[in-house]
Amino acid sequence: MATSPGNSRTQAPRIQLSSRPRTFADVVSRSAPNDYYQVRFQQRTSFDLTLSGLQANANVELQRRNGSRITRSARPGRQDERINLNLNPGIYYIRVYRGQGNTRYRLRMSANVDRAGDSRGQARAIIASDRLRTFRDYVGPSDRNDFYRFTLDEAREINLRLSNLQANADLRLLDNRGRLLEASTQAGTRNERITTELEAGTYYLRVTPRGNTQTRYALTVQANPLLTQTLTQEWISQIGTAANDYAYGIVVDSQNRVYVAGTTGGNLAGTSAGGQDAFIAAFNAGGGLLDIDQVGTSRRDIFSGLAIDANDNLYAVGTWNLGTPSLNPIFPGSGDVVLADYRTINGELVSQDQDTLDIRTLDSAADVTVDANGTVLLAGAAVQASLPLTSDTFVASYTNGGNLQQRSGDFDDISRQAAATSIAVDAAGNIYVAGITNAQLDINNPGNPYSNSDAFIAKYSANGTQLWFNTLDSGGTDTARRLAVDRAGNVYAVGHTEGSLPGQTSAGDTDAWIVKYDTNGNQQWLNQFGTSSLDEAQAIALDAAGNVYVTGETEGSLFGSHQGGSDAWIVKYSSSGREIASLQTGTAADEETYGITVGANGHVYVVGQTQGVLGASNAGNYDVWVGNYSLT
Repeated sequence: MATSPGNSRTQAPRIQLSSRPRTFADVVSRSAPNDYYQVRFQQRTSFDLTLSGLQANANVELQRRNGSRITRSARPGRQDERINLNLNPGIYYIRVYRGQGNTRYRLRMSANVDRAGDSRGQARAIIASDRLRTFRDYVGPSDRNDFYRFTLDEAREINLRLSNLQANADLRLLDNRGRLLEASTQAGTRNERITTELEAGTYYLRVTPRGNTQTRYALTVQANPLLTQTLTQEWISQIGTAANDYAYGIVVDSQNRVYVAGTTGGNLAGTSAGGQDAFIAAFNAGGGLLDIDQVGTSRRDIFSGLAIDANDNLYAVGTWNLGTPSLNPIFPGSGDVVLADYRTINGELVSQDQDTLDIRTLDSAADVTVDANGTVLLAGAAVQASLPLTSDTFVASYTNGGNLQQRSGDFDDISRQAAATSIAVDAAGNIYVAGITNAQLDINNPGNPYSNSDAFIAKYSANGTQLWFNTLDSGGTDTARRLAVDRAGNVYAVGHTEGSLPGQTSAGDTDAWIVKYDTNGNQQWLNQFGTSSLDEAQAIALDAAGNVYVTGETEGSLFGSHQGGSDAWIVKYSSSGREIASLQTGTAADEETYGITVGANGHVYVVGQTQGVLGASNAGNYDVWVGNYSLT
């Protein structure tokens, strides 16, 4: 039975409201100009009201129990009327009254208990500990801010998630003076996440609706003690030929099988096509070799990047028909871009397709990634060999059917010499590219064709519109090697520098660096590190908790004792840049790592090359090695 309004406060029916909106339809006229409804709230409540469906002017008023007005909405004509505000416990009356003319109306009302305060001074006090706690509330037109306050008695890692959203809402972490520390502002109803480390002290959380939206939400809070861990070697596999063999890309599938990609000068699998061939090798979860596919032309060929999709399909990218060889994965030489895809069956590699892409005279691809829709994106450098020499970044995308979808040149939007070295994509389809720009180009120096460069990290929308573009410049040669993006849209990049980056100090020779930006391109932190010898960061990976893993090589004692030549190293950071675990490994000869990934089992996997004996007898000069490390 429909609820009928009263014509006075004493006749007003009591309406039970909740977060689920209720709608009442009736008429105000010359003979009955007022309709009254009564609501009662036991707790502080966010109240939302809309009066619509008008054929003539009508207005709405909110009254206290004694009949005095709190607020009203009296817009001209037949416009909708709205009241949105927070109310203390008590009895209230809603009065719908005639303006000009008789009219029907629809009165829509909802009420959400407001447990969180509207300001820092009114913030709801909560406990943040290693126990996961969930707080449920509402934000909308009547409740623009929900504040929470917590205090830490020691430094901890805070993990925050805003979920169960029906509309867009954002999450912010503030210090005790209200200054912004971290923000998560994902589009739509995607979960908001913040993971960071905090010192002892008092902090605030602020939940806000985006625009005029309204939504209920679940806020989960957990503060874990800061931990240190140890990296322990589980296994190392070493494969090679009498010639030089190098590996640059590594991925792990759903069964913890490991796949690596690179280049070989010998016969890793079958007969060499000539020169240097590209290859992909598969290992089981215990490090045993399962399969190798060696492909190429009569010249030199390389796979420099490797990606895997949700169905364990592989995508390798690199350069074919190299005329000027180089061991530099940024620009291995002059040739054609190649994309190869494989289906895997219990670790067996089944070649599906190979596509070449000709952009300019000399092209090379450095990295590849796959988005949630199965679109494959690759990035690299396109060089015009005619004078004057020019080098631009490029990004190309292929549909999951293997068709070229888009090819974009000069993706760094800078006219100076540039090359892309890494590409990533987030859940919304935004594209992230890292590389070098403002460089001097010398294609006759294959070992180091780009010098005096700046590192760049950039974000683009899914259609290629540049959202932000950042550079790192020490005054010397600065290179961004790889980047990664977490679920909140934070961007991490690693590389190396021959100078002192802003706010940093060179340890000598070449130093490694890691930088973090938020989703809007604001730098969160930068760490330059090294020894007095050469130190380079080559690859980066993230785990589901937002921890950061970096690998590279050093000619000094960076994360342990120097073994000789160049040593490989691995370091794990928190999302705030605190070192959690590190390892330096090697032999008296040279060891390098160019790829890193984290498996679903939490193990860390790296790939590179060695001149020594790590997992087997050296087959001759540089061999490929793959390492699996656990964390305890």
